Amino acid sequence: MKCGNCNREIGEETSCPYCGFDNAPSMAADKKRNKNKNRNRTKPVKTGSGGGGNSKLLLQVGLLGVIMIVIVFGGMSLFSSLQNASGNSGNQASAGNASGVLNNGETLGSGTETPAAQTILVSEYKIHQADVSWEEAAERCYAEGGNLAVVTSEEEFNEICQLAEKSGLDYIWLGASLNNCSKWEESNCWITGEEWTFSKWYPGEPSYEDSSDGVKEAYLCLWKAKKDGTDIGWTMNDQRNDLVGAFSYVSGKVGYICEITSEQEVAVEQTQAADGDYMIADSNSRYVTEAELDKMAAADIRIARNEIYARHGRKFDSEDLQSYFNSKSWYKGTIDAASFDEGVLNEYEKANAKFMREYEQKKGYI
Repeated sequence: MKCGNCNREIGEETSCPYCGFDNAPSMAADKKRNKNKNRNRTKPVKTGSGGGGNSKLLLQVGLLGVIMIVIVFGGMSLFSSLQNASGNSGNQASAGNASGVLNNGETLGSGTETPAAQTILVSEYKIHQADVSWEEAAERCYAEGGNLAVVTSEEEFNEICQLAEKSGLDYIWLGASLNNCSKWEESNCWITGEEWTFSKWYPGEPSYEDSSDGVKEAYLCLWKAKKDGTDIGWTMNDQRNDLVGAFSYVSGKVGYICEITSEQEVAVEQTQAADGDYMIADSNSRYVTEAELDKMAAADIRIARNEIYARHGRKFDSEDLQSYFNSKSWYKGTIDAASFDEGVLNEYEKANAKFMREYEQKKGYI
């Protein structure tokens, strides 16, 4: 410390040894100023691991993080609970719903598939008794929304004959003529333009004209007749346009059969047997194609066609067919061939049996 009078260094002495000046009052004032200066100074922040102020700050941040975690997980738990409650409510609501359809239109899974439906063309035959010509019969069928019946397979022929047998008629007009063809069994002979794939003519027919008077016979008729006194059942015969006009004795025995085609939805049935047990396992639930028949042997196609009937318990006059189907676990032959009713076949089976028969005829297999 310096003397306040002579400005010489005097240390802690209150009286100056050089000039004798009393420095005590000024020293007391300096101590008071230094004390106030230290009191107003900011306390430094420590950066060590155990610092008091920093520890409090970290503690506050940690507590805030814990609180945020609790909030987040608590919210998620609440959301999950609400979602489960909603799902249970939906399940309870659907439990009493036989159709299994939710309010938004979605279908509930049931564990089993609903059989698919497919729209197919279905032919219905209607037989009429009327003393009419072929041309008038054709017009009447058109008026009904159909056409005179077209026969392209043995199965169709047999079905028509069953109806004819119940009608009590002897002459029934069918849908073929020489109006658009020059020779019987050409494709354009059928009024639908279909290919001619089946015939069952009366012996010696077609004759193209009546031998008694030379009148042209250009119209197809289903005829129940006898040959040499023996009933030979229903056969095809070509006739003149107006039978009743030429032969009055047939009045009341003449009629026509209309074929009316309409769309129909059918369920796709699934076979319960292993595919290996069938030539074509799903011929009862879809249409067989020509491409797949092209890859099959003639004998296999024959079996594939007849297994359609075998599915429904038909027996077979052919020993090889009967022996083949007897070897199949699914086959239960209970119906004689003569008693079998093709009405038990679904629309796929009818169409496929007809198609395969026509294919076999076209290829010369039968």
